Order: sequence, then structure tokens, then C-alpha cells
Amino acid sequence: MKVNDIHAIPEVFRDVYYVDASKDHAPVKDILLPIPQCEDTLAYMAVFNYGMWQPVWWGIKHRAEFRFTDMIPRVVYLPVHYRNGNVSPVHASVWLDKQGELCQINPDLNSLGEVVIGSVKEAYLPGGFIKGEVYQLYYWNNKEWKWIGEDKYEDEPLKFEQVPGGALLRLIRPGNYKNDERIFIKWDDEVKWF
Repeated sequence: MKVNDIHAIPEVFRDVYYVDASKDHAPVKDILLPIPQCEDTLAYMAVFNYGMWQPVWWGIKHRAEFRFTDMIPRVVYLPVHYRNGNVSPVHASVWLDKQGELCQINPDLNSLGEVVIGSVKEAYLPGGFIKGEVYQLYYWNNKEWKWIGEDKYEDEPLKFEQVPGGALLRLIRPGNYKNDERIFIKWDDEVKWF
């Protein structure tokens, strides 16, 4: 596909020598995804890295759906479009499970529950928990991160109430300026980190 304006695509893809080596390092799967609200001929898959959604690959529209090739399983992706240097969501986030099945991640505001994060290892927090620090939990509402609540770490598991079921979650330690925390979901009473 030819792009008339190089600035119409994310900077990472402007290098003519850019090669995707995903299939050389992991099993991959093609994703076919209908995105009715995206009128563009190109859409992008973004991953959450360093506090923002960053495009990692593109898909070309064919009839009613976009085809994203060589996507790595066990990753959460956000379908986005790129305009004027900004990425914007065009679909709910999706999780490609280890079998290569695509699962849509949608917060269910009618099914609220509790999330307990019991250990440093479980939380995947760089530097671990810091006693006396307040940790905040957010969920992705398919457009932006929304605050759920906060809890202070005092040698007990962190507990958060009123968490939407099936939501993509983000645990933040204020003052972590690297934004290197990982996102997660609570799926069938199990917390899965990405």
C-alpha cells in the first residue's frame, strides 16, 4: 500500500528499512478485526508501554475488517488510528490469548467486584511495594484511564472495591515517573499481568 504523506503514519514506521521480526522470536497469529467506526484504510495495533499506548504494527482494511499480520499471543492490543501525531482508540482493547483466540476486553459497570493484589511478585511493580505509599487503581473505559480508588501499602495486600468486571486495569504508584508499571485484567477470579 502506498502512503502519500509520510507524516500520516507513526514515526516508528517511517523507516523504509523497518522489518517486523516477531515471527522469528515467537509464535504469531494474524488478526482479522471489524472496526466499523474506522473509515481509514490503515489502522494500528498499539501496546501499553511507559504510560502510553504505542503503535507496534498496522493493519490494512479489506472490505469490512482490518487484517493485522504476525501478532504475538498473550499480549493486550488497542486498535487505534493515527492523526496529526496522535493515536486515538477506534475499538475496545483486545487480548490475543496463548491459543491465538481474540478476546475483547470491555469493562462491565454492572458487575463490580474486588481486586486484591497480595505480593510484590504478583504486582509486577518495578522496585516493589513501598511501605506507607498510596497506590491507585485505574480501569480503561475504551477511551481513557478512569480512577477507581486507592490503598496505602502497610504489609497487607492492596484491596480495591467497586472494580468493573472484565476491565483492563492499571496499578500506579504516584511518583513513578518512568511509568513502567504493567497493565492487567482480572479474568475468572485470576489476575493476569501483561
